[in-house]
Amino acid sequence: MKSQAKIKAFGWSLLFSVLVLAFSWPTQSAKAQPGVQISFQTFYDELSPYGTWLNDPQYGYVWAPSVSRGFRPYYTDGYWVNTDYGNMWMSDYPWGWAAFHYGRWAYSDYYGWIWVPGDEWGPAWVSWRQGDGYYGWAPMGPGISINVSFGSGYYVPDAYWTFIPYGYLYTHNFHRYYSPRRTRTIIHNTTIINNTYRRDRNTYVTGPRRQDYEKRTGHTSTVYQVGTRGNAGRGQVSGNRVSVYRPAVNRTTVVNGREARPSKIKEVNRPVISGSPASGQTNGRPARQSTTRPATTAPRQTTNTPVRQNVNRTSTQNRATQVERPATPTRTTRPATAPVRSAPVQRPAPSREVQQQHAAPVRTQRTTSPQVRQSAPQRSSSSRSVEQRSSERSSSRTSSSKAERFRR
Repeated sequence: MKSQAKIKAFGWSLLFSVLVLAFSWPTQSAKAQPGVQISFQTFYDELSPYGTWLNDPQYGYVWAPSVSRGFRPYYTDGYWVNTDYGNMWMSDYPWGWAAFHYGRWAYSDYYGWIWVPGDEWGPAWVSWRQGDGYYGWAPMGPGISINVSFGSGYYVPDAYWTFIPYGYLYTHNFHRYYSPRRTRTIIHNTTIINNTYRRDRNTYVTGPRRQDYEKRTGHTSTVYQVGTRGNAGRGQVSGNRVSVYRPAVNRTTVVNGREARPSKIKEVNRPVISGSPASGQTNGRPARQSTTRPATTAPRQTTNTPVRQNVNRTSTQNRATQVERPATPTRTTRPATAPVRSAPVQRPAPSREVQQQHAAPVRTQRTTSPQVRQSAPQRSSSSRSVEQRSSERSSSRTSSSKAERFRR
C-alpha cells in the first residue's frame, strides 16, 4: 500500500512538473525578443542601401533617405493604428522600423528631411494636437523630450503639421483629406494632446485615446496588441495583433574591436541642421536662420562700396569732358529755346577780309550751342590778327621815317 501511494505521488509530481514546463515555455520565448540588443552599427548597415550617411558637426552621423521630393516623415507611405502603446505609425518603407520608432527627424535646406538616430523605441515620436474637428501631428525635433514637446514654448513650423478630420485618422488614404492651406487657421483653434503611457519604466506618447476618438466620431476603434518579430523589416498586422521589430539599442562606440561607423560617409563642412537643441527650436527648422549667411553678406558690403564711388567719379568726369568738348554736341547741352542773335558790335573794319571773318560767326550762330561757343575764339583770333597787322604797319612806317631821317 505504501509503495502504491509513493508511485501515485511520484506520478502526480511528474505530471505537475510537465504542465508547469509546458505553460512556462511560451512565456519565456516571448520575453526573449525584447531583450535582444543591437548597436548603432546595425542602423548604419541596415539603412545604408536606402540613403546617405552624413557626418554632421553637431549631431554626428545623420541619415538622408533616398526618397521622392515630396517626402514627409509620418505622412508619406504609411498609416496610423491604435495599439496598447498608443497610436503607432505603420510604415511601408523597409527601413521604417528604425527611422519612425527610434530617434528624431529634422529638415535641411540642402538634403531635405534628415533622420538623427536614437536609442529609445516608441510607437511614434511626434507631437499631437486636436480641436476644430481635426487631429494633427508633427515630427519631434532632435534633442526634444516629451516634456518639452508638451510645453507652450515649443515651436513647430506650420508646414510640418498634418491635420486630418477626426473620422479619417485611421484610414489608409487620409492624405485625401489633408488641406495645407488651412493649417495655420487650424493650429490657432487646436490644443496640445499630452497623453502618455508608461510601461517598463519607459514613457510613450500615445496621442488621441480610444475613448476620445469614439466619442468624437461615433466609430469603434480596434486596439491592436504589439508583438515582436525576429528580423528587421516592415511591421505586419494580423488579426488584432501588430508585429514589429523593436530591439533594445546600445550606444556602443566599439563593435567587435572596431569603431561603430557607417561604411560610406559624406563629410560636410558646415552643419546639416541649423539651430541648437537647447533653444527648443531645432525641430527641423529650415536653415534660413543659419549663422553662416552673415559671413557671406559682410564682404559684399565692403567690396561694393568703393567700386560704386569710383563709378560715380568716372561718370562725373566723363560728363564734364563731354560738356567741355565742342566737337561732340549732345542733346542735353541744347538750350530749351532758340538762340537769340546778339546785336552786332560796331567795330572799324580796316579791310574786306576782316569783315568776312566777322561775318563767319554769324552764320554758325544758327546751329547748336557748341558751335556758337566756337565763334568766340574765332572772333578773338581775328581781332588779334587785325591788331598785329596794324602794329606791323605802324612799326614799318616808323622804321621808314627813321631811315629817311638817317639819310638826310
